[in-house]
Amino acid sequence: MKAWKNTEETFASMLGLKRVKRTDYSSSEPDCYNNFFVLEAKERKQGFPRLIEKAFEQCERYVDKLYKKDGIKRIPLVGLHKWHTVNGYYVVIKLSDFVDILEKGEKV
Repeated sequence: MKAWKNTEETFASMLGLKRVKRTDYSSSEPDCYNNFFVLEAKERKQGFPRLIEKAFEQCERYVDKLYKKDGIKRIPLVGLHKWHTVNGYYVVIKLSDFVDILEKGEKV
């Protein structure tokens, strides 16, 4: 299986999404979806934004530090903003943490 197909299958399986399997690429379709989410999966061997990786490393250090202080386990998030945009704000969360939230039905 090609790497990008495996990536789509992993997201679909972990999030309970339907993976759209196509042979006709003349029309635009999402990679995966269900009644709540539409997912566009991306896979990169190189060029995964180092900024995101470094931000998670930093955030995870803070998660550990706060846990040692007060015993509360927190989920690391990375906030991104596209410079000079009003609606260019994004939150990045690790897939495993996102699945935990969905499974537990936790409210934040």
